[in-house]
Amino acid sequence: MGFGFAGTWPGGEPHPLLEADIGVMRTQRRRGAGSALFRALSDHARGLGHTGFQFEVFEDGADALDFLHHRGYTEVGRELQFELDLADATPPSRELPARFEIVSRAQRPDLVPGMYEVAVEAVPDIPGSEGEQPSSYEDWHAFEIERPNHLPENCFIAIHQDEVVGFATLQGVRGDTAHHGATLVKRAWRGRGIARALTLRQIAAATAAGFRLLHCETEARNEPMRRLLEQLGYRSLPSVIELQGPLATEHAGRP
Repeated sequence: MGFGFAGTWPGGEPHPLLEADIGVMRTQRRRGAGSALFRALSDHARGLGHTGFQFEVFEDGADALDFLHHRGYTEVGRELQFELDLADATPPSRELPARFEIVSRAQRPDLVPGMYEVAVEAVPDIPGSEGEQPSSYEDWHAFEIERPNHLPENCFIAIHQDEVVGFATLQGVRGDTAHHGATLVKRAWRGRGIARALTLRQIAAATAAGFRLLHCETEARNEPMRRLLEQLGYRSLPSVIELQGPLATEHAGRP
């Protein structure tokens, strides 16, 4: 009939809000199942010392948005979704920016510490991540390097005289669709075509691996990445809206 969960990313910093999701079969909606799940999740979160949730809902999910708005949830962020049909993709060819080289992590596993240095500098600059403290090297390594769908041959690293200046990882996680991970570039090296070159390398890798589609999401305020994806022929999909709000009132009856 339905499900609900709430939790945190492994290695994440303590936060008063838990990431949460609730799903109810379409034929069973508006019968109280969602409200019951929301109350149960709230009781669980309250017992752990949390004060609210963050949900992610597609912008065309009217039922879910109504459910959360009714409970005082407001939009705090929006992830734009893009998709490239690799069968029809004809991205413009472009030479690698002068003085740069792109290698895979399979070719240069010794560059992993340099990738972490890029992440430490670049992640706080991503819209929506302002002020975030970088995770420890161990936690970052578990998330970025050790995940089964982060194959070393699909991780592309931009280097300048052996300094890692940017990287991007291609993920293959759902059927015939591959997914872009974050594309990160050091501040001093931005605006030189590195992100574009990394994206083109991922398109080529996804095509060679036999994927049909390539999916990417980027925060709505990340204007440079949005322009790049549009220039390369990605089509826009419904956005994912991030909403935050309070727990259900303790011991309350049906909302």
